[in-house]
Amino acid sequence: MAAALPLLTLKDDRAPYKGVWSFEEMMPGKIHAFHSTFKGDYEPGCVIEQRCFLVRDAATKFARHLIIHGWGVLDLPEEGEHFWFGLSMNY
Repeated sequence: MAAALPLLTLKDDRAPYKGVWSFEEMMPGKIHAFHSTFKGDYEPGCVIEQRCFLVRDAATKFARHLIIHGWGVLDLPEEGEHFWFGLSMNY
């Protein structure tokens, strides 16, 4: 099984207790979003909730919704740039 491709991590700087939302592509077009507590680079966080999107458009709409409501980019790996560009279209 291939490793998940990290796409984007969002954090609400006004309320850091909310943790982070991490978006990962499990296989082409299948994106998981995990809402977890933030523990740092090498410490695992506790998963609060998770969502699975079988269509990329649904995942980008959800990420856009979070950004509109105050979440900002914490990490954008190079592998996730294509997801970010899709997010900023039709904004």
